[in-house]
Amino acid sequence: MPTTGLELCGRKVGVEKGAGTQNVVAALTEKCAAAGKQAVGEQVFTDLSSAALALQSKRLDAVAAPSASNTAARENSNGRFKTIEIKDMRSLPAATAVYGFESKKGSGLAAVLADALRKLHDDGTYQKLFDTWALSLSTVDKAQIAVNGSKQHQSK
Repeated sequence: MPTTGLELCGRKVGVEKGAGTQNVVAALTEKCAAAGKQAVGEQVFTDLSSAALALQSKRLDAVAAPSASNTAARENSNGRFKTIEIKDMRSLPAATAVYGFESKKGSGLAAVLADALRKLHDDGTYQKLFDTWALSLSTVDKAQIAVNGSKQHQSK
């Protein structure tokens, strides 16, 4: 099981077409080249279910996807898959994608949703929900809950 991004160099990694994880794998391939290693063997699939099937049939070594998606695949795999966090990949483009809500500008709903999430964070409900669904890798700190506060980037 890889513990660093460079351990994926030369391995076949599945990604969903058009997903931010394609940028993660491209950036990792650049790191592989800089380290004198083989590129990541990116294999693109139209959906994550197809990538999971390829992983199950041993046509892939790993699937790069948001932690929630990979956790769901693991939970439905009858023990065949594991979800791992490779910490040194979190600095790569799109690797730290934070998801949120979108609301109509000027409706006031964005501030209400952010406030509600902060309250759930404060009373422990937020963490309990993510723990219930085994999504601990998908949580954000309370300070990250902000209207128009995303600092994420999808590419260089």
